[in-house]
Amino acid sequence: PALQGYCGADASYKSQTYNYSTEWNNATQTFTGTYYSNAVWTITENGTMPSSIKPAYKLTISGTGAIGDFGPSWSFGRPWHFELIKNNIAVTDVRLSITAIEISDGITEIGAHAFEAYPNVTSIVIPDSVTKIGEKAFNYCQGATSITLGSGLREIGKTAFSDCDALTTISFPDKLETIGESAFSGCNNLSGDLVIPDSVKTIGEAAFANDTKLTG
Repeated sequence: PALQGYCGADASYKSQTYNYSTEWNNATQTFTGTYYSNAVWTITENGTMPSSIKPAYKLTISGTGAIGDFGPSWSFGRPWHFELIKNNIAVTDVRLSITAIEISDGITEIGAHAFEAYPNVTSIVIPDSVTKIGEKAFNYCQGATSITLGSGLREIGKTAFSDCDALTTISFPDKLETIGESAFSGCNNLSGDLVIPDSVKTIGEAAFANDTKLTG
């Protein structure tokens, strides 16, 4: 059966509070947070992990409005991690086992740390309904060779796509206004010409730091 729960930020909707803890590496790791039914996360099986016989999963976010912010812990910062652990996925495999992400049209904001550090996700598509991508939302998605930004995007938060090492090109939508601090820093293979649309008003410090293959 699919694993499912709430991940929205709109307090006018029905709420769900997560209080999880698990023992790992001789310490108790915890997650606590309240989220709302305007956005729902679903985990379904998606074949096997690369170079492994262990199961892989697809993470789908559906609904309307904003996705909530999450904690900064890579392995314990999101409620679906604990559901996978409860489903007998090893702590060390939780992030690795997510190999696909789908964000449904209707979501308007992507919260901080929402999809951080999923190295086996190869493609990221932001729907046209999204206007804001939060801090470190896709930081360290090292396997993402393709990132498509929707036409409605206005703001890319700081460190949102930093250290996406496999990314080679990026195209910005015409309505984009803000590129945050370190937003694409450490994208080592981002190359060729970088085109900033006329709509952009702010580019944060170190937004493209260490992207040494950019040539124009």
